[in-house]
Amino acid sequence: MSRASRLAPMIFVLLVAVVFGIWNVSCKKEDSNPPGPGGGGTGSALLKGIVRDAGTDGSPGITGATVTASSGGSVATNAGGEFTLNVPGGTPVKVNVTRSGYSLNEMLVTVSDGETKTVNVGLLQVGSTQNVSVASGGSVASGGYTLQLPPGFVAPPGGSGSVSVSVTGLDPSTGEVRALPGGLEAIDANGATRYLQPVSFAEYTVKDANGNTLQYNQSASQGANIELPIPEALRGQPGFSNGDPIECYLYDPESGKWKTPVPGIIGPSSVDGSPVIKATIFHLSWYGGAPALNERGCISGYVRNSDGTPAVNVGVEAFLGATATTNAQGLYQVDAAPNSNVRVVATALEGQTFRTGEVTVFTGGTDSCQTAPDITLGGSQQASFGVDAFLYRFSDGISGFDFASVSIQLESTFSGWDSATVRISRGTQVFTLPSGGGGIYQVFTPDITLVPGAVYSITIDFDRNGTIDANGQVRMVGGTAITSPDSGATVGRQFTAAWNDSAAGLPGYSASYYLILSGPESRFYLTRSLSKVIGDGLTDSTYYGFPQPNDPLPAGDYTMNLWGLNGPADFLVVSNPLPNISGQNVTGYFYAYSFGPEVQFTSTGQGTSRPVMRSTEPPKSFRELMARMPEKIRKRVERMTR
Repeated sequence: MSRASRLAPMIFVLLVAVVFGIWNVSCKKEDSNPPGPGGGGTGSALLKGIVRDAGTDGSPGITGATVTASSGGSVATNAGGEFTLNVPGGTPVKVNVTRSGYSLNEMLVTVSDGETKTVNVGLLQVGSTQNVSVASGGSVASGGYTLQLPPGFVAPPGGSGSVSVSVTGLDPSTGEVRALPGGLEAIDANGATRYLQPVSFAEYTVKDANGNTLQYNQSASQGANIELPIPEALRGQPGFSNGDPIECYLYDPESGKWKTPVPGIIGPSSVDGSPVIKATIFHLSWYGGAPALNERGCISGYVRNSDGTPAVNVGVEAFLGATATTNAQGLYQVDAAPNSNVRVVATALEGQTFRTGEVTVFTGGTDSCQTAPDITLGGSQQASFGVDAFLYRFSDGISGFDFASVSIQLESTFSGWDSATVRISRGTQVFTLPSGGGGIYQVFTPDITLVPGAVYSITIDFDRNGTIDANGQVRMVGGTAITSPDSGATVGRQFTAAWNDSAAGLPGYSASYYLILSGPESRFYLTRSLSKVIGDGLTDSTYYGFPQPNDPLPAGDYTMNLWGLNGPADFLVVSNPLPNISGQNVTGYFYAYSFGPEVQFTSTGQGTSRPVMRSTEPPKSFRELMARMPEKIRKRVERMTR
């Protein structure tokens, strides 16, 4: 099973059954961004790719970038920058790629039912960042890209005091174009679809002290002024002289398209006097000087192996432009930005390796298709393995079961690896996990019984030659049971939830607990103690990954569930924890968690629900952990919680 399929949105399916649908709330942000019109296929497909630093030619992949699909599912790139996502077949899906310290990249993709599409994604390291006073405003410059902010440019409460302002410039005449979100299509002022001719772009971001992204204050006294340098290759060309008008487009993350054109004009830079595009904006996002035309360019060419033979069924992508696959002769043809320098990248995923190659082509208009030089695929990159292993205990208070599951992926091909010997042990007791196909190895009750608080080890022999290639350890979580409130109890707007852990008190034992409330308002609490005050009016720490208001509980009926969790160090605190399975060319994680019986209670609380003030999404690392649950086990959980 691929890493993406292990990180599919299984938490949604599981906890809908467990907590009566509260995940509908947490998915509203994604649901508000429908994929748009498309084929509407009912099957599934795979999106594979590599995330690289677009500012460095030939850069290695970016480890730990988060790739999220609007259809559901999120995955972190492996040590080679590779990822795989399950997506609906035949339906446009918006894919969001982020990494701390890098710019945002997004794309709309459609993969046919049962097919696989390969993409190359670029991110740019964030440019100049500095603190700016909201009261007085100020300016930030990064290599000639500037942002001049008026007083009150963001609204309180997030926009009080000083905020962090970043400016990241992008020159589309270079390989940096890989980091540009969206595609060629833009929506003009009349709502018509047109096609961008990229000139100069920048991402403008404002964040508060907690790292929350802030948007422009529409009540500010005036708009923000930006400057975008004209690339050297275009300076002096017709249409790029001082005083020439030029359209600027905003990237809209909601729709995944460029829209809301604002007028720009070319003039001297306030930094060094060189020609720049000047415009006034009222929204913070990616902006670009890019005339929109009623035409697109075209590029055709051949992809070859290093020995000159045709490279067949190789994915080809134009930046900016469309995608294609080579035919039996290695020939491809792609739409691309008109009258622009376009980077064309080919990627072949074969066996245990992948190879890439690229060229840059200047396109014309729609009258002809520009012929590109042959693309020769480079040398093979070393294969590596990704391992996700977990121990799981479930109980509804009447019955329960244990199981262990290990997923192994050959990262270079994004495919499951079924040729390993996998063992999990506790002392002298050893459990060998049989392969069920797709890189999944599992053993269930009664063939395994997990001991609360015990240390479990995993060993993996990838090629079954008798040598251990990877190993790791995790301490099993104890059985958990909520002790307060009692099921059927009535509580006030503030109360203390408490629970037992059967392993608590054992030497060296510790665990994290994830408390879930569903009812008039959905609540998520993360703690390392055996109790939690609900509704004390305070703001919990950013141990969640975000500040969490703990307002008094609104009146109504609630269901409470509790998870016990253990895993790599800080796996619930940071998006990309250190692996706790080690080995050569291996990136692996070993988790343990348990789920106990739920309770129902009634709150006599006061006031009304304020979901807008609360993050209703659990920490990303917890969502990734839960998504690893196999379908077979998920169905058993659903049956036991009906």
